[in-house]
Amino acid sequence: MNAVLPVAAEFERLFDVKDLLAMSAAGLFREGENVELIDGRLVVAPSEGSGHFGVNGAIIEVMTELARSLGTVRYYVNATVQLTTRRVLNPDGMMLARGSLKPPRLPRPSEVKLVVEVADRSIAYDEGAKLRLYAEAGIGELWIVRVPHGDIRVLRRPADGLYLDEHIVRPGDVINPLFAPDCPIDVASLFEI
Repeated sequence: MNAVLPVAAEFERLFDVKDLLAMSAAGLFREGENVELIDGRLVVAPSEGSGHFGVNGAIIEVMTELARSLGTVRYYVNATVQLTTRRVLNPDGMMLARGSLKPPRLPRPSEVKLVVEVADRSIAYDEGAKLRLYAEAGIGELWIVRVPHGDIRVLRRPADGLYLDEHIVRPGDVINPLFAPDCPIDVASLFEI
């Protein structure tokens, strides 16, 4: 029988961003392992299915083309954002202003124009813990692309750990990102595999 033993808080070791980056540089994580930092604890994000792979490819193509046409932003794939010193998430995609990324420092919420989470098997995680963390950090716009539902949950205007503006868009609709309100995106194009 494998029982989980309670550990007194004074014996628990919590990590910060510097620890996470050092562990990654030292090769402590498996190749392709999606490790996030939530309140000082390492979390291996759920793996995704083939639907995620195809839809994410379509999104990358559309968002990269939009970024190139604007010339003021860049779309980052398998991105990393530092929400706090003890919170680091890895969205599937993220739009940043060109020139705002200053390695080795990770981007902060105030620099993020849009976060895209593609959810296939990870819907509960993306719409639960990650949504709350993005809202608490003040990420201004979050799209959760729900592969099994064939729609996008658009969340905007974070306040007090919640998104005040939320709606669902589907193929046949268009969506105008807040950072580019005059650039409508055909939602169907984000699901073209």
